[in-house]
Amino acid sequence: MTYYASFFNLFRYLTFRSIGALMSSFFIVFLVGKPFIRWMKNMQKGGQPIRLDGPETHLLYKKNTPTMGGGMLLLGFLGSIILWCDWSSPYVWLCAFTFLSLSFLGFLDDILKIVYQNSAGLSGKKK
Repeated sequence: MTYYASFFNLFRYLTFRSIGALMSSFFIVFLVGKPFIRWMKNMQKGGQPIRLDGPETHLLYKKNTPTMGGGMLLLGFLGSIILWCDWSSPYVWLCAFTFLSLSFLGFLDDILKIVYQNSAGLSGKKK
């Protein structure tokens, strides 16, 4: 492609791809954010249970706050790595596997909070 347009030479530089990944991840989360939050509020009907031993302001302001906000981050991350990463690098695979594994733990923690209506979720030892 660089034979026809020298602009495509920029895609060889890590800094250019990093800035592109940052910007595309930001725009994905920005575009998906409001519909995702609205969908989560409709799905959860009451939000996450609030710990009674926390600050009293949480009882007022965190009421009906949906969980699973990490889903937006997951979409932004996956979108940017699919578009911008060099998949031949083992570091990309390691980073993607680590992020997806920790995302699964967060998802499991939030599901346990919602299903059992308990603010404890997954125990710290299992996390």
